[in-house]
Amino acid sequence: MGITKEILIGVGSGIILSGLTAIIIKIWNIKVKPFLQKYFYKDVSLSGEWISKGKDDFGKYTLHMNIQHNANNITGTTNRVQDNKVEMKYRFFGIVRNSIVNIIYTECKNVKNRFDIGNFIGKIEFGGMRITGIMSYLSNINDDKLVTISDMILKRVHEGELYDVGSKR
Repeated sequence: MGITKEILIGVGSGIILSGLTAIIIKIWNIKVKPFLQKYFYKDVSLSGEWISKGKDDFGKYTLHMNIQHNANNITGTTNRVQDNKVEMKYRFFGIVRNSIVNIIYTECKNVKNRFDIGNFIGKIEFGGMRITGIMSYLSNINDDKLVTISDMILKRVHEGELYDVGSKR
């Protein structure tokens, strides 16, 4: 029974060690890593509401963004309003590094006939009060036309008021 006992002890300890390692990795990724990233992150916080107004191939629009910012990572939702109704809803995720924002849009659940996916890359300006950049996205599931907005400006909303900084565009 000598070798069988050794094999059972080895297999049992391997399973226990694998389980402990998985738990430690999960705790590290969920609790410790975000805490350290937030602690060492020293750039501007983009959390809050942002608005952009403009015109593209589909007409005049207002884009409402709600950003959650944790260290270098951002997530949130976007509503595109056209003719006083919410036309499209998106989720997004991205990163912020050296005052550059890179966002990837994906469709929200329960939105039918939309295949939109797009991206936005922008520069944070005026101490985090404005983001100027370029947005591109596919128009819809039946048309693979790439729409590009090259002069998009996102302005921060603070206490219900829209900050108006920089040059008028």
